[in-house]
Amino acid sequence: MMKRPITIGVAGHIDHGKTALTKALTHIETDRLAEEKERNISIENGYAFFDLEPGWRAAVIDVPGHERFIRKMIAGVAGVDVALFVIAADEGMMPQTREHLAILELLGITPALFVVTKSDKVDAEMLSLAQHEIVEYIQGSIYENAAIYCVDSLSGRGIETLKQAIRETAMTVRYKGYGKSLRLPIDDVFTLHGHGTIIRGTIFDGKITNQGNYELLPAHKKLRIKQLQVHHERVNEAISGQRVAVNVAGVEQSEVKRGDVLVTPGAYHVTQRIDIQLHTLSSLQTPLKQRMPITLHIGTSQVRGNLILFDRQRLKEGTSVVAQLALDAQVVTQRGDRFILRRPTPAETIGGGEVLDADAPKHRFGEQTVEQLSLLAKGTPETLLLAALEKQQVMSEENLKAAIRSFYEDEGHQLLQQLQADQKIIAIDSKQYLLGETYSYYIESLLDILKTYHERYPLKFGMPRSEWFSRSPAPAEITQTLAQQLVADKQVVYHGPLVSWSYFVPHYPKEWARRLEQVKEQLKGSGLQAAGWAHIVQHFQLPEDIATDYKYFLLNSGEALQIEEDQLVDKSVFTHAIEQLRQKTAEVFTLQEAREVLELSRKYLIPFLEMCDALKITTREGHSRRWL
Repeated sequence: MMKRPITIGVAGHIDHGKTALTKALTHIETDRLAEEKERNISIENGYAFFDLEPGWRAAVIDVPGHERFIRKMIAGVAGVDVALFVIAADEGMMPQTREHLAILELLGITPALFVVTKSDKVDAEMLSLAQHEIVEYIQGSIYENAAIYCVDSLSGRGIETLKQAIRETAMTVRYKGYGKSLRLPIDDVFTLHGHGTIIRGTIFDGKITNQGNYELLPAHKKLRIKQLQVHHERVNEAISGQRVAVNVAGVEQSEVKRGDVLVTPGAYHVTQRIDIQLHTLSSLQTPLKQRMPITLHIGTSQVRGNLILFDRQRLKEGTSVVAQLALDAQVVTQRGDRFILRRPTPAETIGGGEVLDADAPKHRFGEQTVEQLSLLAKGTPETLLLAALEKQQVMSEENLKAAIRSFYEDEGHQLLQQLQADQKIIAIDSKQYLLGETYSYYIESLLDILKTYHERYPLKFGMPRSEWFSRSPAPAEITQTLAQQLVADKQVVYHGPLVSWSYFVPHYPKEWARRLEQVKEQLKGSGLQAAGWAHIVQHFQLPEDIATDYKYFLLNSGEALQIEEDQLVDKSVFTHAIEQLRQKTAEVFTLQEAREVLELSRKYLIPFLEMCDALKITTREGHSRRWL
């Protein structure tokens, strides 16, 4: 399974030790504002990173626990993959613990770990009671089987065990959003002297590249990327799941706000009316009324609007219905996105759910509309099939048909044919299917891996195929099939165990070209008495990696022959010596005759003649040799 970039969210009641826990895990202080340090509470989302293992870094978001900052909390957890629920041992489950838990469950954020902090402040009995309370509270929720860990962030007790649990949990997170167009909800914007506008957020879908051109929605403003950073390090591209800071050109700080979305131009549109599947919380204090004001939290956006019901005038707690939101401002969303609804006054979380139609028309009140939206909630054959493929990456035809068989018995084969004709899905070996966007991503990734390799090792004739396959983002079972397709399309070429771009020609690195040419000239000028390769490398002060690559470049290109382990001879010199020897000796010749013709000492003559034997130019007969 691919180790994809992930984001870890730390949530819970105020003063339960979320920031201290984050620091214990990451060694980073996330409370950076003077007011936060003075009041000892988190006001803004705090950001850090956690190295799961070498080369695999996770973003960590420490969200505020105070009820006044719930909007920031929701925006912070919008792109979270793994949740850490924090409960202090000395206080147990508190109001914001429960609200944060409800919000994350409504957003469908799994997996999750429950962390009991400040465990050194209580005795064993109190610690056991705190754990028991959690177990009781999460019964029947999507978190009922979640593990509970007890830690003390200040002393470090339990932190290493928790770290290992996070690593193991992260391994279960599936990669998502590759192959799609960029969607980057913005949760922070500021200016930096000498750079201009900086935006930050977690990439929901697709990838962003340095120097790329993108669009800011809902303003429809074109932007250019000047610089990208992931965890304070400059990068050329970032992909879904990664938290990025983006230096943009073409917009002032005042023109960007939290909730705006950076996208691939033309890939997404804005909307003010969406159909939804809504689930209300069982803790709801007052029933919801037809067309009542609501606040929608989706991605990092917060928008006011009205709730429209189609078969009732009031909606009670713990109810699931299809409904519509008529919004006061534009948002960027798509089918399947999760959201939270809150009541503006009195402020409370009332529920959440899933977007069914991101660009909905107005509907009539009545059962017909409910039936229509209920059908949409179950999914059309196409949306169900494409959603299954997005989740599983690669599926057989039988499994794809099974994904829609329960509702659309006879449409499977016809739908597969149509989706292939539209290039929405691609068949691999007529047995396996994947999304067209995913197929393009895998193909581009395989080519990009080769491109990067050629740029780094211009003297090498190709990349080891085994290494190429191992670095592929595609599942192992289809990587070789995709590679064979690239060969058939003449985009790549196999050279035995190596692979290269079809148009790639090995060449000197620009910064070493002159010196390598001098090495070649010395080899040619030295004739059959060239110095050892180690001596030449030292004389021309070649780095070890360049020297090794150049040696095999000369041998693989046929420009030189390896006479002895440490001696190379120019191929044209070798060929000229053979021609001289042929002209001045009979069909059978002795070592002495060869020595007189070539004027070589035994030190150089014997390896030369043995190379002639190895190349089957001559064959040894006693103390003589015969031309073949």
